[in-house]
Amino acid sequence: MTKVEILDKLNFDIDSIENQAEKLSDELSFSKKDVRYYFYGLFQGVTDEYYLGLNTYIFFEFVDPHKTFILYEEEKLINFKNNHIKKLLFTQVDPRDLISIKNKEIKIKRYKHNLERNIILGSFASFETCINLIFEHLCNEHDFEKYAIEKIKKNEKSFLNKYEFNDIQKNVIIEKFRLESSLYKKYGFLTENKLDKVTRGIDLEFIKFISIYRNCLLHNNGIYNKTKYEKEYFGSNFIFEKGKQYRIESTEETPLSHWKISFEIKAIFTRLITNLNHNELIEYPD
Repeated sequence: MTKVEILDKLNFDIDSIENQAEKLSDELSFSKKDVRYYFYGLFQGVTDEYYLGLNTYIFFEFVDPHKTFILYEEEKLINFKNNHIKKLLFTQVDPRDLISIKNKEIKIKRYKHNLERNIILGSFASFETCINLIFEHLCNEHDFEKYAIEKIKKNEKSFLNKYEFNDIQKNVIIEKFRLESSLYKKYGFLTENKLDKVTRGIDLEFIKFISIYRNCLLHNNGIYNKTKYEKEYFGSNFIFEKGKQYRIESTEETPLSHWKISFEIKAIFTRLITNLNHNELIEYPD
């Protein structure tokens, strides 16, 4: 795909988000105040930012950056002094100047990394926020107590069978499990007996991957601190090794793996809400 074709594809994908939200709202009968509708607005905001950032980057590849800067500065159309775009304006270098070439490569790599980082963190935040709200709305049902006990027994070597607990103590344990439940566990509860086993397993594995990736980006500045984990999605291989910066191996010149990962998050959310069978309002907070 050419750069222009990539931008056209991204623009088409963004336009489809609102159409999908409207269609689901009609089919599943939830209002625009509902979390299930609100998610698509949050997600579209994240993808808009990525698209505009990539558009900016590609634009300055096609024009003479220095002349563009002079034109805009003379016409006082934009003040570039504190604008991130200025960093991309001076990427043309003398091929004999090795230091300038290296600086250009660093700037380009950093800019792309920031775009990819932001779309992952933004998409994950939208997904996690809405899953949490749905979970909190539904977890008071009796099914959650049964689900929690089963998981606690499995994960804690059946300690509930070893000790006698009165109802108050048991409720405290279950509430602690609820409060400490990860996104992975919450999605597991919400999709229990809702999705077929294969689809649910694939979705949970993807949530595990994106949670590892997000935590690595957000908390450790890219350094992974657990046992080695490696996963391939959409033509890119994501490698996490203990004590090292994560790395991504891709054969594409302009890989769209991060864009596709974000849309897979949307697809997982869509699968959940279309199988949830819940007609009451799950309101998004004002």
